[in-house]
Amino acid sequence: MSATIIDGKAFSATIREKVAGHVTRLKEAHGITPGLAVVLVGEDPASQVYVRSKGKQTVEAGMNSYEHKLDADTSEADLLALIDTLNNDAAVHGILVQLPLPGHLDSDLVINSIDPAKDVDGFHISNVGLLGTGQKSMVPCTPLGCLMMLRDHHGSLSGLDAVVLGRSNIVGKPMAQLLLGDSCTVTIAHSRTRDLPDVVRRADIVVAAVGRPEMVPGEWIKPGATVIDVGINRIERDGRNVLVGDCHFESCAAVAGAITPVPGGVGPMTIACLLANTVTACCRANGLPEPEGLTARARPSVAKGREPAMKTHILAATDGSDTANRAIDLAAELAAKFEVPLTVGHVLQFGRPSQELARMAEVEHIVDSVQKAQQVDFNILSGSGGGDLFATSRPSSDVVRMITLMGDEILRRAADRARAAGADRVDTLTADDDPADGILDMAQRAGADMIVLGHRGLGRIRTLLAGSVAQKVNNHAECTVVTVR
Repeated sequence: MSATIIDGKAFSATIREKVAGHVTRLKEAHGITPGLAVVLVGEDPASQVYVRSKGKQTVEAGMNSYEHKLDADTSEADLLALIDTLNNDAAVHGILVQLPLPGHLDSDLVINSIDPAKDVDGFHISNVGLLGTGQKSMVPCTPLGCLMMLRDHHGSLSGLDAVVLGRSNIVGKPMAQLLLGDSCTVTIAHSRTRDLPDVVRRADIVVAAVGRPEMVPGEWIKPGATVIDVGINRIERDGRNVLVGDCHFESCAAVAGAITPVPGGVGPMTIACLLANTVTACCRANGLPEPEGLTARARPSVAKGREPAMKTHILAATDGSDTANRAIDLAAELAAKFEVPLTVGHVLQFGRPSQELARMAEVEHIVDSVQKAQQVDFNILSGSGGGDLFATSRPSSDVVRMITLMGDEILRRAADRARAAGADRVDTLTADDDPADGILDMAQRAGADMIVLGHRGLGRIRTLLAGSVAQKVNNHAECTVVTVR
């Protein structure tokens, strides 16, 4: 056997440690304890084991565990009423209904009655759609665990060929979406796939989730490929029951570069990711930064070879958007690495209607805002230059006040995130003319020699802004500029 063994049991322990650390910080800094509610209907032996294990690990991580055990003949109305109660319980951040349910209950109806924000299994149709369109969602636990192990083993997955064997809603389809999100070239194979061995053999990554014992032999595997075996099958061998995966372990391990064993591979990661999802749901519910390293979101990074050898002060220059939040995360990581102070500066331009309209998408009441803008003849048109928004006329004073109020709220949220990231100082500057001037001013006042730039502008706007900042900085100071995309 030549393959590296990807130890899911050991890796899941590191995930649980991270979860426990985040839980401790939530308690100490915010007085919040994440809570997970698990609902079990009936007395299925395997489900009872799973629920006990989930409850035990939830408590060990420092979270609140709420178990609701219902009789097998519980009516659908009573089950839906319980879920509605949990949806409205502020102490409950995650809800899991253990499957399978008794035959008289509609599993789809039950799952889709869970608040999507508390759906830590990631099965709600809203989360399925959000994941499929690359938006923020709750991600199914098993695929999330597979993604974490692949990232840990490979680093970047960009450009790799991946084959997902199996098209289930629980593993196969979401796994493919996650791999696409990490820029893999993805093929979903199944029982009707022609020339299946050849399809699998060209893959750098094979994720097997078909539920058929030892279906994939070593001769299907590309030399050096990474094999993630999701299958857990109980078979009789040599007069005893044993657990095997969907891949024939010995023959695949002789060819692959890395492989997960069964048991001890993907299985332990599922519950670890359930705990991670609960912490993520808790943070989102309270407007706090998502836990680093516990979500499907790719970590921002500086290109290899571009990271500075040493810095004395780092400035994260942002506009309060999601991209800006990633800039704060990266700046905080670099500040911790170099053990230097971190300043977070926020720049908003209230004098530029096109950029403010784009920024409306960051507030909750976008529909009301756009309708109000239209009522004062502020026409919104779709531009051809990279999808930018632009306006045919300047807004009235009412719209300026509305935009200013929205900007204040964006700044408040961004400042809260910056403080949570450990910023030593938070600056706010309204730059009416040139954001590059504002950012340079903040960098000079902070004494920063590195700027991490996060800006919502799409493609061309962001590139121009980054270039403007870099040019002005290079003319006035020795400073590195990193743009988070």
